[in-house]
Amino acid sequence: MNSSLSDWGNDAMNGHGPSRLHRRLAARLGGVLTALAGASIVAVATFPGVITGSAAGIPDVGSAGVFELDGNVNQDTATPPQYDWSCVFNTPSGHAGCPPSANPANTATTPTLLGSVFQADSDNPDPTYFSSNGAGVKDVNDISAWGCGSLNNPLNKDDILNAYGAAFLAQGNAANGKAGHELLYLAQERDSNHGDSFAGFWIMHNQHACSNGTFTHPTHDPGDLLVVSNYTNGGSSSTIQLYAWDTSVANNLRLLASGFTCGATSPPSGLVHPEDICGIANPSSFTEPWAPNLSLDSNQFVEAGIDITALIDQGVFPVSSDPNASCFNDFLAETRSSQETTATLKDFTTGRFSFCVNPKVTTQQTSGSVTSPGLTVERGATVSDQATLGAPLSGTPAGTVTYNLYSSSDCKSGLAYSNTQTLSGGTVPPSAGFDTSGLTPGTTYEWQAVYSGDIGLGGHNFPAMSACGDEPLNVLDAYIKIAPLTATNPVGHQHVFQVTAAVLPSGTTLTSAAISTNVSPSAGLSQNDTTCGSPTISGNTATCTITIDSNTVTTYTANAAATLVADGVTMHRSTNSSVIGSGSHGRGGSGPATKNYVDAFITITPQNADNEVGHQHVFTVTFTALPGNATPVSFGAISASVSPTSGLTTSTSSCGSPTVNGNVETCTLTINSSTAGTYTANASGAVTIGGASLSRTTAPDGSAAGPGGSGPATKHYVDACITISPNGINPVGRSHTFNILVQAIPGGATPVSFGAITPNVTPTPGTESTTCGSPTISSTSAGPTASCTVTVDNRPRRRPRSPWAR
Repeated sequence: MNSSLSDWGNDAMNGHGPSRLHRRLAARLGGVLTALAGASIVAVATFPGVITGSAAGIPDVGSAGVFELDGNVNQDTATPPQYDWSCVFNTPSGHAGCPPSANPANTATTPTLLGSVFQADSDNPDPTYFSSNGAGVKDVNDISAWGCGSLNNPLNKDDILNAYGAAFLAQGNAANGKAGHELLYLAQERDSNHGDSFAGFWIMHNQHACSNGTFTHPTHDPGDLLVVSNYTNGGSSSTIQLYAWDTSVANNLRLLASGFTCGATSPPSGLVHPEDICGIANPSSFTEPWAPNLSLDSNQFVEAGIDITALIDQGVFPVSSDPNASCFNDFLAETRSSQETTATLKDFTTGRFSFCVNPKVTTQQTSGSVTSPGLTVERGATVSDQATLGAPLSGTPAGTVTYNLYSSSDCKSGLAYSNTQTLSGGTVPPSAGFDTSGLTPGTTYEWQAVYSGDIGLGGHNFPAMSACGDEPLNVLDAYIKIAPLTATNPVGHQHVFQVTAAVLPSGTTLTSAAISTNVSPSAGLSQNDTTCGSPTISGNTATCTITIDSNTVTTYTANAAATLVADGVTMHRSTNSSVIGSGSHGRGGSGPATKNYVDAFITITPQNADNEVGHQHVFTVTFTALPGNATPVSFGAISASVSPTSGLTTSTSSCGSPTVNGNVETCTLTINSSTAGTYTANASGAVTIGGASLSRTTAPDGSAAGPGGSGPATKHYVDACITISPNGINPVGRSHTFNILVQAIPGGATPVSFGAITPNVTPTPGTESTTCGSPTISSTSAGPTASCTVTVDNRPRRRPRSPWAR
């Protein structure tokens, strides 16, 4: 039965991340393995069982002094301390002599265990055994050709008891030049050492688990590794080989390197880089310290080591552009019937083998005092994002985190913001504050934090990113407006302002709304009512009204302010924050609204006048728009009339084409009469001021003439007559009295003022006396009169008597 030891194998990776492969490796786990472009790697080892001492006293690949490749699992005393499998898996628990198992305190001298895997496979029936999937079960076949299942009583020589692996980062061993090298160690136990057999290890990028007779991931990935050891001649000779999965070569396996028995002094000729890859079988029996606790005879146990860094430095692995090439996720140990790569595969066991980790990136965003993975904020708020790297995590992570904000739901397009921060001491700084003024309400933006990984910096953390959709950012906006913005009403006509406050986008539900209003000046208003104390809320909108009226010519300014709450966000909007409330009016909003109350009046002058018949009279009509600076003003023609028309000898008017000067229109009406009488003149007109139409008239009594207007004008045409009587013949010497009478016409004319009457008698009478210097004023039924008399006598004058007459 397959199982993994509980104290390791939990650092499994969930994916692959991009990394850059450097020819000069600086302590980078998996960087070597992943350098292979389009290849899997297989290492095959045959072990003669001849062990010689390494520089550290116990053989290790390339004399690295990190791990004991001595053909057993027990840790032996050595200086510096080395690992062996019993140390990796701490079996027995707490036994002395082992270095720290992972992330040692003194990394200058103690290697770092990057990852390990232990797969037990000693149960019978064997639950994991290869079977054909129709195309052959061979290393040269892709995984889609591999079948799997259980098998009762497999051949002992092909039956895996346990298989395990570990990856280390060499530290501080400058004497042998291995500081910073990445080292991979693999081991397998089989149930018998009889006959030719095979032990191999696939180290692959993706998990390949047996499910319902097939493997869950049906293909090899470029860069998969295979270490192979052929048991030939009872193990007396062996060569370990390293292959790459490469579909461009025959049998899909490209030989990259081959080595020899670890600790041997002279490698066989023809091997490639023998110091950097070696293997060894157990030369003598030992008892395994874990289940099934068997005593393993010689050649039942094999272990191998690969100095991946050294092979990279020597150009064995070409530089890869594959972003997933740096680390591996799957460990699969296998056996086959013989040493040929085309031989049939037999037993296997598989498990997760992650010596680079894919950190989990979680994020949350902050605006003001609110921190949450998902935020809804007012447009214009400042938002920052905070990423946190969590388990699995290798050591103290380094590198950068780039905070990206997308307008697309899949975090692939519509980049609205990007900010990169560099980790310090493993801590990820938050992003710089982002002003959301440019974001669009109604669009759900998605944060995604992208961790660069630190593979290229000598660390063992893969690139990773937060899940798209885990951190949505929504922005709300709001506006307030008053309509109509500008309007003109005649005085005494009610006007209604419509106030609208809304949140955006339109699908947002407005939770609450408070609206306040202001109308100025307040003086002159005959009405100032509002429903804004309890606005009507529907969906995302709140509405209310302001109703005003005025009997005076005044311009009024209306303002409103709103406090709107939606999705937990409170927004303030005002048409003019210097007057009322706070905040701007917002996109789609308005500034203050103005209401112009206007008026007009018409006059006709002179209002009263008297003319002697036959004397022309001119009426002047004036039509004035209020206020004086009102604009635009449009006058029509003035209608002027005189009644009665009988008796008029003249009646002309310029009011059909009046004169307009600014907000004043004028015209004249000219009349004349040959008869005494009273004439009444009226005028009317219409004017449009800022869209408001007003009509004014003097008729019939001036009540519709407007403030300052006049009623009808009257013109009195008057006359007078004078009579002198009687005519007569008188004897000489007898006096005669003339009666002179002056009468005003018409009889009802008032006031009437008579002056002196001047009589004239020709020829000059003998005597003459008169009262006309002070005529008598009388009021008769015919009207007022003035009368006087003139008395004359024509008696001859007596001649003077001569003094001599007797």
